[in-house]
Order: sequence, then C-alpha cells, then structure tokens
Amino acid sequence: MDYLVPFDLHLVNKIQINKFNFNNIMKRLMLLLAIAGMSVGANAQQSATSEIPTQKHKIITNGFWDNWFIDFGGDFISNYSNQEVGVNNNPFSFDRGNFAFDVSVGKWATPSFGMRVKIGAAWATQVNTPSDNPLFNQLQISAQPLLNLHNLFAGYKPRVWNTILYGGIGYHRSFDFSDNAFFVGAGWLNTFNVTKRFHINIDLYANMLEGDADGKSDNGSQWGGYTNNDWQIGWSIGCGFNLGKVGWDNAPDVDAIIAMNKAQ
Repeated sequence: MDYLVPFDLHLVNKIQINKFNFNNIMKRLMLLLAIAGMSVGANAQQSATSEIPTQKHKIITNGFWDNWFIDFGGDFISNYSNQEVGVNNNPFSFDRGNFAFDVSVGKWATPSFGMRVKIGAAWATQVNTPSDNPLFNQLQISAQPLLNLHNLFAGYKPRVWNTILYGGIGYHRSFDFSDNAFFVGAGWLNTFNVTKRFHINIDLYANMLEGDADGKSDNGSQWGGYTNNDWQIGWSIGCGFNLGKVGWDNAPDVDAIIAMNKAQ
C-alpha cells in the first residue's frame, strides 16, 4: 500500500531563504576581511614612508641639565724640568714620573663642542739629576674646551667610540714648596661607551708650566731652548657617567619633507 508523504511547500521556501541569507552573510564577511587586510597594508605602507627625514649635521639643542658627565681617572705623569741634567728621557721611568688621579665634570653643549673642569692631584717628581728626584704634592685645576672630531666631521649619531681634542689653561699648586704657577695644556681624549650611561676613557695630555712650578728653577737644563718652562706628559685611564638626558635629536630636514609632500 502506498503512502503519500505530506509535502509542505512553505517549509521548502523557508529552507531556501535561510540558505540564501547564509550565503549573503558569508559574502559580506569575506568582503569585510578583504577591506580590513587592505587597510592594514595601507597603514603599514604609510608608516614606512612617513618617517621624518632629518639633517646629518644639525640637531635640536637640549636643556641646561642635559648631557652632563663626570669622569674619574688614574694617571701617570712624567715631569721634564728646566733644571734637570743627565736624567733618563724615558717618560715611563720613575726617575721622572709618578702616579696621580683626576676628577672631571663637564657638559656637552652640542654634539661637537663641550667644556669640562678637571682637578688633578699627584705625587709629582722634581727632576734634577739621576740621583736627585724628590717627590712633592701638587694640585692642578684647569678649564678645558672639548672638540668631538667624530661628530664634527661625520655628523652626530650615537657611537661606541668618540675621539676628542682639547686645550686648556689652569692653576698649579706645589704644596711642599708653597709655589703657585699657571699652565697651558692640550690633550687627546678617547671615550668608549659601554652603556648609555657608562663609558671608559683613555686620555693623553701634555702641559707647559712656569719654570718654577716644581719648586726649583735653573736655566742650565739639558733641554736647551725649552729651559724657561717645566713640562709634563700624562696618561690617564678611567671611567665616567653620563647625567641627565643623553644625546640629541637630529633636526628635521624641512626641504626633504616639502619634497615628500609634493610627491604624494
């Protein structure tokens, strides 16, 4: 016996409508995902091309308390006096040299130019003859302009190694002889940045002092035309700390920015 299954036309139409709605939803979802992907790509491209161009040799200056530093050094200073006769010329000899230490405080006004005040104390050698080289206590204070050659000629950027030339003028006190003198000096400072705040220094320098700076003066020295002055050659190895904000921001390149805007 055959049975007739009721056929609900309304139910079939409802199923077809739901299927149609599901397809529309999926199409809309795919369209939204495509738009989102295009938006992310456009933003990434805009970010890559919107970096502001800067000038290599121009920076934005910082505040007064930025880019300060304090350095500490252990020195060996050799003296060449205007009264010495027959002394070994070796600057590493204890016949004319001895140990010292120094402290410097300074500030970089720009990446290329700075200033520091250096205080040094030493058990210095009064060089007379090979058998007459007494020690005396000395203290020196000097003001020294600094010139960073790396930043001056290659433009500013954070570096591990910076090479610096400096000069200066200072006051010299020999306590054992109650003697005061003035001196001029020059040097070559090299700094090596270990971190943003900490660096190592190697400093080579020379000073020309008044002839009685070591408490004695006699123009019969073995140094001929240099007999009017005492001289010092020094080496220092130490470390230092950067204070305040460290470094500078390069100034925007206005011409390059205008050209970029015109190209868009």
